[in-house]
Amino acid sequence: MSKLVGIIAAMNIELDMLKTEATNKSSEIISGIEFTKGEINGHKVVMAVSGEGKVNAAMCAEAMILKFSPDIIINTGVGGSLNKNLNIGNIAIAKSVVQHDYDITFLGWPLGMTPFGKRTDDKPWGEDATVEINCDEEIVSAFQKATEILGIHTHTGVIASGDQFIADSSKKDFIVGNFGAVCCEMEGGAIGQVARINRVPFGVVRAISDNADENAEVYEFNAVDAAKNSISVTKEFLNIIDK
Repeated sequence: MSKLVGIIAAMNIELDMLKTEATNKSSEIISGIEFTKGEINGHKVVMAVSGEGKVNAAMCAEAMILKFSPDIIINTGVGGSLNKNLNIGNIAIAKSVVQHDYDITFLGWPLGMTPFGKRTDDKPWGEDATVEINCDEEIVSAFQKATEILGIHTHTGVIASGDQFIADSSKKDFIVGNFGAVCCEMEGGAIGQVARINRVPFGVVRAISDNADENAEVYEFNAVDAAKNSISVTKEFLNIIDK
């Protein structure tokens, strides 16, 4: 049975080309977000541009799950490199996601700890609280195969999300030092949190637009081309995951 794949991007440039190629389209607006359901090369999809940041991303993911019941959710777009093996235009694939700005360390919890599961007096942040939220292994493998087919250099690792555009070497070092992340962005961790709570398999893929340092203004020049790479990988991913 063909899967219904939910696709979330933060910005129009990260999704418009996919929406243009979709057939049998219908659209619905929920909480100000337009959800487009249709087919891409025969694969069933529901797509949405969430807007930047974790709150927008979480709201989009929850609405998508409750309204359309996708079999899987992927988050695609661009991000900043935190790893010397990832250059402009390369692809970062998340094996897991973290929220680098989730900080309850004052209460004795690790940096990035995210609450999950049943809360009790001795586990006020939930029985399954975690820092890293693991992506679905089948989705990760499909993304890796897609990049191999396309011949795009990739690196798989932790992708770190936060409500910040990272353009500072010290902040970059902070994220790498605490989480070992290979890429930073602003949505994947929140989508992963919502997907895990709802038991929906998820994955995150990012094309590199900048190096998350003091020269990150190159993002303005690279974002469109980087987005084309992430879209190409997403299209190839559909061919693999939906067999």
